[in-house]
Amino acid sequence: MNRRRFLKYAGATAAVVGASALGLDYFSQQSPSTVTSTTLTPLTRELSTTSASSGTTSETVQLASLRGRLFFDYNGNGVQDGEEPSVSGALVQLKDGMGKVVSEALTDSSGDYKLEDIRIGAYRLLVGVDQFSDKKLRYMCRSTEEFTAIPEGYGVLLDRSQSVDIGLMEGFLTLPFPKSVPIYVDPRRGDYFDHDPGLDAIWWNGRKLPAPRPHSPAWTHPGTDFFMPKGTEVRAASSGVIGAISTKKGEPYWIATSSRYGYGATYIHIDKPLVSTGMTVKRGEAIALSGDTGSPGTPHLEFQLWKHMPDAKDYCIDPYSPVPGVPRGAWIAGTWEWYPSDEEWISQGYWTRDNDPQYADT
Repeated sequence: MNRRRFLKYAGATAAVVGASALGLDYFSQQSPSTVTSTTLTPLTRELSTTSASSGTTSETVQLASLRGRLFFDYNGNGVQDGEEPSVSGALVQLKDGMGKVVSEALTDSSGDYKLEDIRIGAYRLLVGVDQFSDKKLRYMCRSTEEFTAIPEGYGVLLDRSQSVDIGLMEGFLTLPFPKSVPIYVDPRRGDYFDHDPGLDAIWWNGRKLPAPRPHSPAWTHPGTDFFMPKGTEVRAASSGVIGAISTKKGEPYWIATSSRYGYGATYIHIDKPLVSTGMTVKRGEAIALSGDTGSPGTPHLEFQLWKHMPDAKDYCIDPYSPVPGVPRGAWIAGTWEWYPSDEEWISQGYWTRDNDPQYADT
């Protein structure tokens, strides 16, 4: 790609980032209040009876129960499938609007919890998973339509006895195409995320490519290329809102989505969008067909993950971090400056367990 083509493409990418932020207000408006810590202090208390008496007066108290299961959600669909293990020994708490714990329990060997004899009302359901640091559980979901940071918990309107199963995830991204699609590493171009300003190109697993990339400057390719047949179904890697779509002739076609917590994604070089701006999509939903727009003769999908930060800048981050040999940092949209950092939002990794990269070193 010559310098003129790159600058034109970089401008389009910056526009993608700006557009991807359009839908963020929607998610912030939908977000419940945040609990700042996953460290839950056990509480010893007696449950209320179904009535309370004082002199000649009495009050009838309506009670309900909340039950469910916690499990390690490998694919982020909120349903315990196949070999997905239950999470036992986790502390589950129900808090009222004042932050007071009204009921709690530890999950049993099957991952089940039971919170019983609770006054009907609005509560927040919280899960403590600090002791499972080996699994790096950061997010949870009840379906493919959403994801929530574990410290935030879920709002629950307990107006009757209910069952709430919760899938716990390491990350919230799933592959943006069917897992059956054969993607490959082409040594001439490479499936790569170039995240090192000192290297020409680097694969997901940290190996340097044998030849320089045809980009100018060579290091500024802030996305992961998945080479695949033209017309492959492109799927939303996470739930979100379609922020923008571009189908300008002579340029890469792309779709930008926005998700919660300031995250956004772009899907570039598509052949045809299957959605429209403003639509809400769920994880795994088809949003486009892959193509070679802007890169004739080389059909592939370029996937980018972005984070909008309080400094009003958008940062392109590597969803496969941490990868040995790849410096931790992010590219700043527009200027393409390198921001070296080991902050969690840069180095944590964002894929669900089923999509955790396990690539060979050769």
